Amino acid sequence: MFGTTGYAPAHFFAGGGSLGDLQRILNIGGATFYKDYQSPGIQADYSVGDGTATFTRTSDAAHPATYIDSNGVIQLVTTSDVPRFAGGYYDATGFHSQKGLMVEAAGTNFFLDSEFSRSIATDAWGSSFGTLTDQVCSINGISGAKSRLISYTYTGSESNYTSLLSQSFANDTFDASGGNIAVTFSFWARGDFSDITSTSDIKFILINELANDNTYQRTCLDRQESQAAGDGLHPTEWRRLSYSFNVTDTDTRKLEFRIGNTTTGTKPNAGDTVTIEVTGIQLEKSPYATSFTPTTTAALTRNPEILKYAIAGNRTAAQESIAIKFMPLGGSFANDGVYRFVTTSETKERSIRKLNTGTVPTYRPNATDDTNCSPSPTTTPLLNTSYVITGVAYGETVGTNAEVYTNGVSEAIDTDNYTIPAWGTNFFMGCDINSVNQLNGLIQKVAIFNRALTATEVASVTDLLEG
Repeated sequence: MFGTTGYAPAHFFAGGGSLGDLQRILNIGGATFYKDYQSPGIQADYSVGDGTATFTRTSDAAHPATYIDSNGVIQLVTTSDVPRFAGGYYDATGFHSQKGLMVEAAGTNFFLDSEFSRSIATDAWGSSFGTLTDQVCSINGISGAKSRLISYTYTGSESNYTSLLSQSFANDTFDASGGNIAVTFSFWARGDFSDITSTSDIKFILINELANDNTYQRTCLDRQESQAAGDGLHPTEWRRLSYSFNVTDTDTRKLEFRIGNTTTGTKPNAGDTVTIEVTGIQLEKSPYATSFTPTTTAALTRNPEILKYAIAGNRTAAQESIAIKFMPLGGSFANDGVYRFVTTSETKERSIRKLNTGTVPTYRPNATDDTNCSPSPTTTPLLNTSYVITGVAYGETVGTNAEVYTNGVSEAIDTDNYTIPAWGTNFFMGCDINSVNQLNGLIQKVAIFNRALTATEVASVTDLLEG
């Protein structure tokens, strides 16, 4: 096929990546591992060592996971050890095509019957106005899933603290003990609030904290927005709307959700008409929204994903270059208390990761023994944006010991010495060695070399991975 790299016997796998890109990677020289996750399969497209992937995630009906396919449809995964290949994602501007392997940490959806598979009477949703109806949901491929719709024309005499949609007691397992818990409420919606002016006193989203006895604690989220003010609604296209906040009252055990809430002050005018349709509701203890976990009668947890490959033959301890294309999902890299791992290795960790208090993916040739050798980029990865980060290990005592590039541009060097790692059996993509902290995003491509690439070569590799 392509023979060998000139360093060791080459092994080619049916990973599905572009052979043209692989040939160009090999032409750079010293390649030991290459994988394109934007194509099907997790086996390496090329490997000097063993390119067989080991992927684990425990999944069943009680631990479901989902992904968005290339047609923008939510698909369910309840079989263990099945990787999720995304075809795109939704945000407040609609559906965007984007391919890659999803690698996420564990997450729990505390919202019950999150896709309205039960009847309206059973579901504890109510409306102060009009009549709720269930619809066939065009974006949800999960059996039994529906969307819930209401249309209403205001009379101008609506009571205070009434709403188009409300639910107050279907997240009873939510617990805010300890306080200051980061929470995100997300859902898919479409509709039309354009009749409501931006000066009207209607809250698009209102979330209240409730104690176990249903007594009111405080309002933790209050968004007074019209369609013109940017709530993200579109009359026909589905959007995923996401709202993050902190729950600070330790007595909080439940949250009350109101959509289209009227309060004191100016009400919508008589004759103003609104329509809203929702599905895929999620309440999670996270500073940002993660992939949807469908629920019916209980809070359910999506288990973490672990992807690893053999180190032998694929990684070089002394000098090495590793370039990874990835995309953060849910939120930008931020000082949010969450670790995000792009890659690491066992025993002696050679890692690219965002620390819990950091905002950039720091590169460390030996994170176990020499934390001072840790060049950090100046670029903070943004939500739903692809980046190529390259870490170069020059050697343990060579002046410039390590360098990190973002999108082919050198952003930091480090002259601190590092110990050549004796780093165990496996290296990981998108998670840490304890399977606790994941990227929460897409791994898209990775190329590894057994030498320190020049700046020109890093730029070439970046161009190939970005393509």
